[in-house]
Amino acid sequence: MSSLGLSYKAGKYENETVGSKLSFAMLLKKKRFLAGFIILLGYSIIAMMDVAVPEYLGAGYGLITQLTVFIRGTSTVPLPPTLKPSILYGSGPVWWYYLGTTYDGIPILPAILSSMYIDMGYTGLVVFLSSMTGLLVGTLSGYFGGIVDEVLMRFMDAFISLPFYVTAIGISLLFSISLQINNIPFDGLDVLSIALTISLFPVYARISRSATMNIRKTRYIDAAITGGSNHIKNLFQHVIPNALSPVIIQITLNVGSVILFLSFIEYLNLQNVFGLSKFLPDMGNLIAQGSLMVQPVPGGFSDWWTTAIPVLFLVIIVVGVNIMGDGLRDALDIGRRDV
Repeated sequence: MSSLGLSYKAGKYENETVGSKLSFAMLLKKKRFLAGFIILLGYSIIAMMDVAVPEYLGAGYGLITQLTVFIRGTSTVPLPPTLKPSILYGSGPVWWYYLGTTYDGIPILPAILSSMYIDMGYTGLVVFLSSMTGLLVGTLSGYFGGIVDEVLMRFMDAFISLPFYVTAIGISLLFSISLQINNIPFDGLDVLSIALTISLFPVYARISRSATMNIRKTRYIDAAITGGSNHIKNLFQHVIPNALSPVIIQITLNVGSVILFLSFIEYLNLQNVFGLSKFLPDMGNLIAQGSLMVQPVPGGFSDWWTTAIPVLFLVIIVVGVNIMGDGLRDALDIGRRDV
């Protein structure tokens, strides 16, 4: 028994040592991870400021729920970016109009900044709930195997058989129409978040199941079970912490996908189905509404900035989190850490 206990402890300590070799400081030395992390951190700080001190946008206290707070006697015709806005641009602070105005005279720069708490907040909520749910289901399936694994994975396969965009839109429409028929008030963003969580968590379940099955085969898990450790303790003390690495990588890759999905919904003009206002502070909404302003003219397009500037901000965050995920994946791949 003592040799088994020693094997268990040695395996445990060896596992912890391997995991501790990759610290956050080491991750910051990876150029791709650092670049993506800086972008994500910047957007996240602005999102938190939107909630904590929205008055820095000139919108007063509390959450910014409608872009109408920025309409202050401005021209309804989109006006181009400028560093010297005239009185036509509106009565707000000068910096509001550096990137021009969009539909209904809304200044683009504060509108984009105020949209970040929705884009980052709801995205963070979706990936957190879906990853934690998937991690729990996947580890249970991979650890116990047998009939538990068979039932859970067949259920996951039913979701994964379709692209998550299709599944999420279908679930969202089903929930929204059902609530409308029964005259039940609902928040469109909440419905979208629930649909995204349901459609994404099977992906995390499959990933964590695969990692769990490899961990389950290790000697220190067998030694722990033989030494009297119960299954619940093994799951939460040994299996789940070691299955987190691939899940974290998938989270960074899904952040961009979720942000794009929320933008995609508005661009498809489905916001009316979900009860979303055209003044919703969201980058996808800004892109969709701004695109209605763009018209072909000799030599180019009129009012191009109403769409191009929000698209640029959207591309920066999506590319940022994806290169951060690539950097994290390379760092966690032991065979490529020194590359």
